[in-house]
Amino acid sequence: MESTSIVSKIQDLCAALVEDESIKQHNANIDAFLENDTAKSAYEEVSALGGQLQQMQQSGQELKAEEVEAFEKKREALFENDVVTTFLESQKALQEVHTMVGAWVGKTLEIGEVPTEEDMKEAQGGECCGGGGCGC
Repeated sequence: MESTSIVSKIQDLCAALVEDESIKQHNANIDAFLENDTAKSAYEEVSALGGQLQQMQQSGQELKAEEVEAFEKKREALFENDVVTTFLESQKALQEVHTMVGAWVGKTLEIGEVPTEEDMKEAQGGECCGGGGCGC
């Protein structure tokens, strides 16, 4: 089912997102991170090390204090890097926009009309489709 009027409105929404100054800034922050090999490498190293430690723990292996300390030191150093912290904040902000758009569209399809702010607040209150407990 492809309705040209729906596609047109989706394109309007996409254009509004692309033109939004805060979204432009978040995208620029993400690009700056991706272009910074030092920040990217440090992030990948901490992420990989964290994954290894988690896997070890889940498989029942006891983590050595030195391993945890080494990870924590690398993690702390990572979060002292403004490029990394700005990247993470921007990534989170864009994910929140993505979630918000999906929630509004989902609620519209669910109730068959444009939801109000109140509808959306109720949906986020932990009831079905708000807390995610029902799988939506």
